[in-house]
Amino acid sequence: MYCSKCGAKAADGASYCASCGAPLNAQDNRSAQGPERAGWQQSAYESYSQPVQQGMKWHKFLVYFSLWFSAIANLWNGIQAITGQQYKGNAETVYRELPGMKLPDVVFGILCIVTAVLLVITAVSLLKFKANGPKMLTLAYAVSVIACLIYVIWAAVILSGKGVDVRAALSSTFMSLAISVVMIFVNRNYYQKRAHLFVN
Repeated sequence: MYCSKCGAKAADGASYCASCGAPLNAQDNRSAQGPERAGWQQSAYESYSQPVQQGMKWHKFLVYFSLWFSAIANLWNGIQAITGQQYKGNAETVYRELPGMKLPDVVFGILCIVTAVLLVITAVSLLKFKANGPKMLTLAYAVSVIACLIYVIWAAVILSGKGVDVRAALSSTFMSLAISVVMIFVNRNYYQKRAHLFVN
């Protein structure tokens, strides 16, 4: 059958359109032959469906690329932090000179892996238009921001205690964190406007 909102083909028995998220009803079964056979005018179909498709482009970017890429990146960063690989083979030297860095590295690595898992769960939830999907997105990004914030402050305290100037690194990191926080609110606002689609 086909969605009466955007015209995308939907699996038989589906409750919601996988393309635009609109609920499917019994009338959609009439259009099993396609929108033209259901009596739609092609021009009217295109003019109606286009805004719906455009309105979900960011959602599609998140669920098909961004969240998965971020999950892989967080998993990789987590493994590197736990094993000390971020020091390019000099982990023993670093931990000998800065023994206090081992614990924050491990904690940060664990939080990165937790974030990766949350991002995968979020991607699947948003893909299936689950009601908790948008909340999971906020949670995943919030955990990522908190993990970075904890690590940066913890590492800065340790390094400054050794006389290392960390002001430049802190400034750059806080700038990135500020962008991440802004994105949390942007995504929250985006999904609040589409809350009616996430009811599964």
